[in-house]
Amino acid sequence: MRNRNFKTVKEVLLFMIDQEQLSFDLYHELAKKSVMVTTKLVLEQLANDELRHKVLLTNMLENEELGSTLVKDGDYLPLIELITVEDSGNVKKKIFQEAINSEIEAYNTYASLMEKASDPKIKALLLTIAKEELTHRKALDVELENLVVE
Repeated sequence: MRNRNFKTVKEVLLFMIDQEQLSFDLYHELAKKSVMVTTKLVLEQLANDELRHKVLLTNMLENEELGSTLVKDGDYLPLIELITVEDSGNVKKKIFQEAINSEIEAYNTYASLMEKASDPKIKALLLTIAKEELTHRKALDVELENLVVE
């Protein structure tokens, strides 16, 4: 998820809705292919969370009066650096590392957009979803660690 220059809140929401769908698709496919029950459950939960994020963003887009521009008002969440994706030949490890980076990018995007949002409802939604993306990252970190131990 790459941060882009948005001119309106509507553009932000449309972009994020698309990104949440892509994340849902990824986790849903990985869950279907997983043979480990615990990994499958984690991936299904992540997929469901991403779908819920999409619904929240879609509802906000459809039901709220949106401001025409984004303005910075001082709220701040620290940005996080991406991890290094290793080309170790372990396909599962690489997939989880890329998924972690996807969650980091999602968090960074939401954090950055939250700083610029002028509407308190949009700001609160972006903050909530940003924090959930961090939770997803932690769950993926555990799954990656389990892969390394096996």
